[in-house]
Amino acid sequence: MLPPLRPIVTLEHIQTPRGLYIGEANQGKPHGIGVLYLNRQYSNKYKTDRLHGTYAGGNFVGGEVKDMALRNGAQYTGKVNAKVQPHGKGEMRLKDKVYQGMFREGMLDGSGVLVDGEKKHVGLFARNKAHGAGMRMLGGIRHIGNFNEGKAHGVFFVLGPLESVIMTYMDDKPQLLLAKFTHVSQYGHVC
Repeated sequence: MLPPLRPIVTLEHIQTPRGLYIGEANQGKPHGIGVLYLNRQYSNKYKTDRLHGTYAGGNFVGGEVKDMALRNGAQYTGKVNAKVQPHGKGEMRLKDKVYQGMFREGMLDGSGVLVDGEKKHVGLFARNKAHGAGMRMLGGIRHIGNFNEGKAHGVFFVLGPLESVIMTYMDDKPQLLLAKFTHVSQYGHVC
């Protein structure tokens, strides 16, 4: 006769050096999906009071945080990696700046929207800067084109309320006007 089967993963409350873990466990260690309620020492270190996510062999593999304070003073809510860095989809708020989008190892990286006071950028980011296709909006004027390390670079469509232009930029500086269009209503009036 075979011995009775013992579950590999159980739901447990485990006191760890970092705090109280509630979730799936294997052999007395966090393993699977759970929440670690951090004690004061680790809460101050990670600037959040709990780590929701996946654990393996007692170690945090990745998950989500809410209102975590970052080194630059920003608040972050979203996915984090094993190092508890923003990684994946999230939102970061700092004074009058808000970024919603993708992060990689703590940096803006991937598609996102950055609102900085009156300025808004929608597009791709790499290493905390606009990089790749995007649209920058300021004062009713939209600049649509490619950005290189945060600067407009290449051919851009610049759309304004009364006229639009196609022009080239290099390192955020206008270079060459290629075309200019005046907006006219269907009745022949300049808008």
